[in-house]
Amino acid sequence: MREALVRARVRGIAATVGGPRPLTRADVRRNIDWLFTDQPDLSDRQIAKLLGIANSTVSRRRQAVALPQGAEDASTGEKYVADVTAREAARRLFRALEKAEVHDGALTFALVGDRTGRQLADILFDAYGDEAGDRARTFSRWISEAIRILGDGV
Repeated sequence: MREALVRARVRGIAATVGGPRPLTRADVRRNIDWLFTDQPDLSDRQIAKLLGIANSTVSRRRQAVALPQGAEDASTGEKYVADVTAREAARRLFRALEKAEVHDGALTFALVGDRTGRQLADILFDAYGDEAGDRARTFSRWISEAIRILGDGV
């Protein structure tokens, strides 16, 4: 039974690739991770072909998944547990905020005004619950300090 489910999922992945809606980054990561676990005999090249991506993407994901707890970024000396450093996570956060503001603001600003603040409040509440206000104030202090430093000419 399990073997049939695995074959069905692999066929489903193959059918999705090249379809009208491409796989999202999250879909790609999830499928790579699943293939690593359930199809360990597949090479990076085979996984890449199946998902319609570069084999270097699969190799990078394999390295990220294989990172030991408390690995260290050789360029900065930062210790991290995830597959990115804190600095990279922060960079991605601000890029994502910018994209969300532009994407959301472009269409909805004319209709209902800029809702970025509301969306951030909702996300903070989802993540921190009753502590959301305190966390938002902490983040605000950090941003205010960054603005001050940038205004001083770094």
